[in-house]
Amino acid sequence: TGDLGIAFKDQRDLQKPVIFGLVKSSKLYGKIKIGYIVQSLMLGDGVVVNCSSADELVALLRETASEPDRKLKIEMAYPDRMTCRFIKGETICIATNDQDKPVVIGAHSPYEFGGMVRPGM
Repeated sequence: TGDLGIAFKDQRDLQKPVIFGLVKSSKLYGKIKIGYIVQSLMLGDGVVVNCSSADELVALLRETASEPDRKLKIEMAYPDRMTCRFIKGETICIATNDQDKPVVIGAHSPYEFGGMVRPGM
């Protein structure tokens, strides 16, 4: 994860790296999330570098580690459909992407949640 505490992986269909892991001690913890797409790296002198792979991005981050004003341009992203599973594979909810926001389209649980998770959320 390096000094930033971020792990990246390739997102081949986008030809962009995505955030794959984030340690709690990272300076960016709470500001970025796993799955966000890295669009580019802006260097302190204003030069913008687009990276098409995680390896390329990591190499560039290492090369520019001493530049205090570098910035990552990140795109918030969610998958088109996701299923959340908890406690030995029990399905809790199914969500879909609605205008780049996850929306619950179905929920089922053998446990009582008092209606905390329901379609439309």
